[in-house]
Amino acid sequence: MKTKPLISSMLWILAVLGTVVAVNILAGIFRARIDLTQDRAFTLSEGTRRMISKIEDPLQLRLYVSSGDSPMPPFLKTYVQQIEDLLKEMTRASSGKVEVIKLAPLPDSEAEDSARMDGIEPHPLPDGSSFYLGLSATQLDQKVALPYLSPDRERLLEYDIARAIARAANPEKPKIGIMSPLPVMGKPGLAGFGSEATKPWALFEELQKDFDVQDVPMSSPEIPAGLRVLVVIHPKEISDSTQFAIDQFLLGGGRLVVFLDPYCILDAGTTSEPTASTLPKLLLAWGLTFSSDEVIADMDFEARSEQGRAPSLLDLTPAALSPTDVLTSGLDTLLLAFAGTFGVREETSPGFQREVLVHSSKNSELVDPEVSRMTPEKIRNTFVPSGKEWPLALRLTGKFSTAFPDGPPVGTGESSSELLKSSTQESSVVLVGDADMIHDQLAVTEVRGLFPGGQMIAPTNGNLLLAQGAIEQLAGDEDLIAVRSRAVKNRPFTVVKSMQAQAEQKFQTTINDLEVSLQETQSRLSSLELGSGNSATLSAAQQQEIAGFRAKEAAVKKELKDARRQLRAEIDALEIQIKWLNLAAVPALVAVVAIALAIWRRRKSAAK
Repeated sequence: MKTKPLISSMLWILAVLGTVVAVNILAGIFRARIDLTQDRAFTLSEGTRRMISKIEDPLQLRLYVSSGDSPMPPFLKTYVQQIEDLLKEMTRASSGKVEVIKLAPLPDSEAEDSARMDGIEPHPLPDGSSFYLGLSATQLDQKVALPYLSPDRERLLEYDIARAIARAANPEKPKIGIMSPLPVMGKPGLAGFGSEATKPWALFEELQKDFDVQDVPMSSPEIPAGLRVLVVIHPKEISDSTQFAIDQFLLGGGRLVVFLDPYCILDAGTTSEPTASTLPKLLLAWGLTFSSDEVIADMDFEARSEQGRAPSLLDLTPAALSPTDVLTSGLDTLLLAFAGTFGVREETSPGFQREVLVHSSKNSELVDPEVSRMTPEKIRNTFVPSGKEWPLALRLTGKFSTAFPDGPPVGTGESSSELLKSSTQESSVVLVGDADMIHDQLAVTEVRGLFPGGQMIAPTNGNLLLAQGAIEQLAGDEDLIAVRSRAVKNRPFTVVKSMQAQAEQKFQTTINDLEVSLQETQSRLSSLELGSGNSATLSAAQQQEIAGFRAKEAAVKKELKDARRQLRAEIDALEIQIKWLNLAAVPALVAVVAIALAIWRRRKSAAK
């Protein structure tokens, strides 16, 4: 009798094993794969599939990987397998148009000569050895090299390879222009004048890989012909004539990506304080307003700076991003600093569509930028939520009308007869209320390569991806956008943020009371010291009173310091608890299910 449950269990196990083996055999025959990851991390994006499907002539991908006498470092072996799996998926999606060849460049071998001709060089290691890990894409006489597939750019791996394929298949680079008073393209130093050179922004260096990038001066009377997209970054004190040039460029079929800023921190290095920028004439014609003298403070998306939590430093999660737009649907985080907001003029009804790409939470309000920067705790203490989701980035699509219906501004040299009054075709404008977000400090991090002096750029959030995606889309290269949106996949601890807000509310009343008490004490102490004159003539009572207030001041400062330390400690403890809970939850769940299954089977066997 006891053998029946045992035989039944063995038959059940054999059936399961047989099913698994059969499924794997069928999957191998039909090349079927199932990706069960939440973000489908092991599945090609639709953008890559569409791009590969357009390939007409055969394209060859040569992967150079060290082996034998020049072994691959152990920590890169898993990454190499990931690269090979990705290339196999691209081959399958190409219907035979993409061929992958793996080569091992040994010393004095044909593979080493091929690597050198393709622009792939070995990278030395600290012990004196070197290795290859590069890729070249070749179609006809066009060749694009990725000299080093760095693991630091793992999240951009599919995009980097897809971009190399796109450039090999379409060698002609679209022309775009950058208009900005900031040194986006870098600035050479002037010997003898104390002027130091500045390196180009990572945004510019990335754009150069895909586009023919031209510098368009802020004082330019017209936009150069042939540009598909004009990128305007922090146009402070922009003239009417320059706005007119932008207006005519847009009406003539050009596209715009504009980064405005009510409080540009980057510009503080050249002036006494941060500056503001807007496009008054153009925004008016587009039926929009911009908060050029106020910034948004958001308690739900409040980020942490080196000085502590800052209400106007926004760490935006997908809850703030449009889930339906290709530019934002795949991003998971943006970092904005002292951003401005857009509004709609109710009295206008332009003939184009508006779409909000990025917005604040309802737990936000507009505040004075200087106060928010210098005394963020004051903003936090007096905060009153507006109950409104403020637009931080917009897309305008359709046919536009001129912002200069009465004719060109004086001095432009244009006549009214030459004025374009409306778009001849649909166009697009992407507006972002923060220019700081695309600077290296907020968008990327430098990571050291495996070779001496080598450095690479890796995104720390979706800032650069949003900017590049907008430019690529408006320039007509839309397939790469869907690839790029997968590049950054952080998992923000939204529960932690909510708990942090509760902890701050718990301590905030105490902190507020202590700050008021400290201000009153310091005010009373100052009046006593000023009114008493020379300390040598103070009476014993006056000296005792001043000493008492000084002691009270020190005590209140200590209490305030302790309260703030307790707040920080509680928030840090909450973060640690949630992180450990996230790490332990899955193993614990598996263990509970396994134990429950074992108990159920035992009881079932006992019942039989």
